[in-house]
Amino acid sequence: MLDLTLVQVVASALATVVGAVLASLPGVTGTIIGAAVISTSATTGAAVFSHAFRRTGEGIRSRVPPIGVPRTPGQERAEHRADARAAFGLPADATAVDALPNIARTDQHMDLARQETASLAAEIADDTAPFPIRQRLQQRQTTLLAIISQHEANRVHPTSTP
Repeated sequence: MLDLTLVQVVASALATVVGAVLASLPGVTGTIIGAAVISTSATTGAAVFSHAFRRTGEGIRSRVPPIGVPRTPGQERAEHRADARAAFGLPADATAVDALPNIARTDQHMDLARQETASLAAEIADDTAPFPIRQRLQQRQTTLLAIISQHEANRVHPTSTP
């Protein structure tokens, strides 16, 4: 079986073009010298271009999330928590929603907090999670439920005009 990849073929073609351009420069004369320049640049250039293509592909794959690949429950919870932190205006490394006591929280913030408490409840119910982790998650859930409760108790309801 022939072991060729698209990257190898394209890199080799580019390297050959570069070699031909180098061979056509003034000062490089004769068929033997021109052939040596093309051969050397094609061999070296193919490796250089292949490496550059692979690095570019790796860079793209590391920055673009895969499409259609299911996320783990932990990844989904992390995303929900990040959304909640962003909605509350907290830094990404904040450990509690009430870290900044003077935040004005809206109903939208509370919807996100409710989503996070539901996510936490599912994680707490998972028997595979270690007990200390479940305790920490229960504390987090309790904190969020207290914030939601306080919000509901102090929420300003718009009055309807007659």
